[in-house]
Amino acid sequence: MVCTRRAPARSLTRRRRSRYLDGMERDLGRGRVFRDPVHDIIFIPRAHQVILDLLETPAVQRLRRVRQLGLAHLVFPGAEHSRFIHSLGVEHLANRILTLIRELGEGEDDVAATLRHAPEIRAAALLHDIGHGPFSHTFENVLADAVGRHETWSRRIVQDPGSEVHSLLRRHGLDVELVAALIEGRAEDLLAQDIVSSQLDADRLDYLLRDSLMTGVAYGKIDLAWILNVMKPGRAADGRVRLGIDGRKGLHAVESYLFARRSIQLQVYHHRTVRAFEAMLANLLALGRRILAAGERLPGETPAAVRKLLGGEALDNETFLALDDSDIHLMLKAWAVDGRWGLAAEATRLARALLRRKCLYLHIDLVGRPAVATEVQARVAAWAAGGDEAAFHVRFDDWESTLYLSARAAVEAGRDRQDALAAVIPIVDEHGAVRPLEQDAPWLDLMHDFPGRQTRLYYDPAWEDRLHDLLRLARNG
Repeated sequence: MVCTRRAPARSLTRRRRSRYLDGMERDLGRGRVFRDPVHDIIFIPRAHQVILDLLETPAVQRLRRVRQLGLAHLVFPGAEHSRFIHSLGVEHLANRILTLIRELGEGEDDVAATLRHAPEIRAAALLHDIGHGPFSHTFENVLADAVGRHETWSRRIVQDPGSEVHSLLRRHGLDVELVAALIEGRAEDLLAQDIVSSQLDADRLDYLLRDSLMTGVAYGKIDLAWILNVMKPGRAADGRVRLGIDGRKGLHAVESYLFARRSIQLQVYHHRTVRAFEAMLANLLALGRRILAAGERLPGETPAAVRKLLGGEALDNETFLALDDSDIHLMLKAWAVDGRWGLAAEATRLARALLRRKCLYLHIDLVGRPAVATEVQARVAAWAAGGDEAAFHVRFDDWESTLYLSARAAVEAGRDRQDALAAVIPIVDEHGAVRPLEQDAPWLDLMHDFPGRQTRLYYDPAWEDRLHDLLRLARNG
């Protein structure tokens, strides 16, 4: 079976590093080198010309102008890194994993079949975030009808015959549909899918280390070198090959990785002040939509692409790719100097506060009070649906994340048994057989019943009198 023998960890690590560095020295004049604070040196050889060409496309270069963590830099000043360098890091890790698979799965037909699609795997890793809009998650939540999910936009751009990305993939002979499927997490080749989009993939491995480093926190630090060292392909009960972890050596590293992801989610991505600024931006965008719906003029000279977005127009790929963080900064600067009255004046107030890093919102914690949270959410939703101006001064924020999605939890969520088993992190035994991670760490299955949750009501204290009944319910209900 797959990978039944392995050299000692130390010698194996040295051999791989030596081979990697020797090859890089030989090919240095035939590729590109990027210095990276996370991975040190990222080398892309001329043999991967499709990656070098994709890097030069406007769709990928645009990611330099989209921050990885949105408004988190207002709380963590070092969080200025872009989705471009993250995407480059994901491609780098995907290529390293492919190298490991090539070494460990030598002679296996199924592994060889996956490796024949290595160019598609590397391309999907690089392109997985091209569908992110400016301040992406805030935009996705507020402007869902116009923006939608970023994975959908990534797939649309890849599949669009008129896009330069699509043309390049075709020109280099890549399977465009496979690249799109890998990005959306629906590829039939599970070994390839595990690399690009899974519970232990190149994307998560990169962003945990990168976001931890750039924010200055220790929560997301993981033992990347050891995780890569214990990765190996194995065969599941249904016959398909998966990318798993050596059960004798890798269990604790993966457990630590899962805790690191949960910790950085709670302490960085959903930090109370980060979420407060995001609530302010969300309400600002909602105000812009209301102003246009009322037939009024937006304050200042709003960029045309933003105006279309706020107007609820369906965006084509070209218009979407014209949007980045700079458009929102231009909008904020324009709106900050042109307040008049009514809703426009409130938009100006919020824009000025965001530009000056002044957090206007307070919050009330609703965790542990589900009945109160449900009632608060219903009232806020009713205000928004009824056009009540109070809706622009509050934001209900409810977030939940499980530490790990076990097969049992996936079945309970509606997946069939085969899909549920395909979602788990695989453990590979000494015979190359795969079993779900939760069989070696049963407490992970139990943790599904105790998800990480943050439920808060953000509100503008300047409107406390108008919000009195809602705030009393939230505080005392």
